[in-house]
Amino acid sequence: MRFLSGDFLKPRGGEPGVWTARERASDAFVGWFGLYDRGDGTGDLGYRLARIMWGSGYATEGAKRVVDFGFSKLGLARIVADTMAVNLASRRVMERAGLVQMRTTHPEYADPQPGAEHGDVEYEITRDAWLRLNP
Repeated sequence: MRFLSGDFLKPRGGEPGVWTARERASDAFVGWFGLYDRGDGTGDLGYRLARIMWGSGYATEGAKRVVDFGFSKLGLARIVADTMAVNLASRRVMERAGLVQMRTTHPEYADPQPGAEHGDVEYEITRDAWLRLNP
């Protein structure tokens, strides 16, 4: 693991389910990861990385560890995530973390970003699927 020793995620103040990630060697800020418990056995995975860290594997590493935490420590039944359909890098991160695409939606936005016309994609992984990937 390239993240800081101990817990690679550090609590970021008073926001439950949100952590910062830092490089182990330099303590440089990598980004944040979140897992929001909906209260129905489902967790919402989210992440944002500093642009300079894009393409370095941190998003995949962090997403995998957050998914593991959600199932092994929180006892969630499933974890979901979404992104714009055109955000191929984020889609690859979700897939590498074990999530599979479930559907594409076409929400209406007051001020849509370029690519919004292609819709948003929703991904998920269930506890059973995670257990099969992590025997």
